Amino acid sequence: MIERFTALLICACLLGACTSVKEEKETTNVTVSEIKRSILTDDEVKEIAERSYQLLQLANKFAEQNQRLNTKPFLQELEPYFTKDFINNLEISLFTVPIGGDFPADFNYKQHFVIKQQTSDKVTVETAQASYLNTALFITVEAKKEDGNWKIDNYHYERPAAFTDKDKQQTFITKEKAENIVKEYLHGDDKEIESITSGKGNTYYINAFVKVNARQKIGTSIKMDRTSGEIQSLMQVNS
Repeated sequence: MIERFTALLICACLLGACTSVKEEKETTNVTVSEIKRSILTDDEVKEIAERSYQLLQLANKFAEQNQRLNTKPFLQELEPYFTKDFINNLEISLFTVPIGGDFPADFNYKQHFVIKQQTSDKVTVETAQASYLNTALFITVEAKKEDGNWKIDNYHYERPAAFTDKDKQQTFITKEKAENIVKEYLHGDDKEIESITSGKGNTYYINAFVKVNARQKIGTSIKMDRTSGEIQSLMQVNS
């Protein structure tokens, strides 16, 4: 009788162990399956990164409507594409003049495309983009899921070392070249350079106008580095 009870006990233990292994295996399989579903394809990553294009498009719409202090419509239109933290940290003064500048646009994936990080709720991608100075830029775009949707959380630029060294060796650019750079930087069909004056150090001060419609021009005051042509600051003036 004792031997029979012992045999039954051993069988029960073995059955329980098998069941436990089976349950653990099924749990592991579910986890692997979930991980596979969370991996984005290259095309999906590109589509997420390109949501950053909306910043330039909506910013120029905001400037052309000349809303100035009424920023609420602009910020609301950004919400489907950008995280709350990104929107809260925007420097609104940069968007009062229609500009092309160095904002995310026309990524060149053939030149450079690297997915630097990818999890189920975050992705970081580095790609290439041309700048208004006709030099290459590497842009890093960070996105994360917010309220179940992929949104842009940050982006930043870096110039390749070859271009950085070249910029440092440049002599002062001419006023004619400065004018062409400003026209490339501003966004609009009709741009007018009113004046370019040399300031202290390596500085140009430039006044310009952008025609946004038949009745309206937006005036802007620009500070430029004379050695590289880089726009250092920009502000809207009465127009």
